[in-house]
Parts: sequence; C-alpha cells; structure tokens
Amino acid sequence: MRRCVQCKGQEFERVERKLLRTVGDQAFSTVIPAERCVECGEGTIGAEDGMRFEAAIAEALARSGASSGDAFRAMRRHLGLRSGDLAALLSVAAETVSRWETGQRPIDPAAARLVGVLVLEKSGGRSETMIRLRLLSKPRRQPKTVRLHLARARKAG
Repeated sequence: MRRCVQCKGQEFERVERKLLRTVGDQAFSTVIPAERCVECGEGTIGAEDGMRFEAAIAEALARSGASSGDAFRAMRRHLGLRSGDLAALLSVAAETVSRWETGQRPIDPAAARLVGVLVLEKSGGRSETMIRLRLLSKPRRQPKTVRLHLARARKAG
C-alpha cells in the first residue's frame, strides 16, 4: 500500500492542482489531477502529468519563436539533452550553450530555430532532424562508390 512521504498516512483524496511555471517573461499554467494525503495535506501529482506540462511549455515556446536563455534551456531540457550534448550537435563549445542560456551572450538565431524545430518534431513523434544532427556530429568514412536505385517517376494524370 502507498504511504505519504511526509506523515506515512495511507489515505488519499483526489483533487485538482494548478501548476504554474514561468519561463523568461512568460507564465504558463494548467490544472491537473492530483492526490492529497487526508492526514497531513501533502499533495502529489503524477510524473506523467508533470512531464506533459513541461512538454506543452516547450512546444508553446517553440511555436512562438521564443529565444530567451530561459526558453532555450527549457526546450533543451525537454529534448533530454545536456548542454554539452547540444553543443556537440550544433558544433559549438559547451561554454557557448551555457552563455546563451544564462544571457551572457545572444543566442545564435539559427541555433534557436533549430532547437525549436527539434522540439516540434518531437511533439509530432518524429526525430529526422535529431538523427541527422547526431550522424553529422560523428562523421564516418563514406564509401567511394554509392549505388543508388531510382524509383520511376509517376505520370501526372
């Protein structure tokens, strides 16, 4: 049986909880189902609901074109990347990503757009760009001859 982390109580009630998160100068809020310990009032939310909230924030930031350091960091974290991993994918120094996120340096506009694209692809269940970036960050020796098989063009009609 589950127990409350605060008081070890075993009885919970279903409630709704308002979540609020500020990223840069934007505030995001939602209401999600939660549980509260009847004995001490300690509340808990499901990890899946918390992750869905974070994903929705990252998607909203990407759709709006947000490019503040806080927005960049939130989107990077949603992608599950450490700053050094993102730096390798973008071919920049890890310190550069850190400076972008802390506001010590303006974010490269192309990097901000690319991170936004990665977030939106992830939200759509796709990962083509991420796969391509990972391949490009670890160049491999290419064969001298590549055999291609061309599909026949369809006739318009």
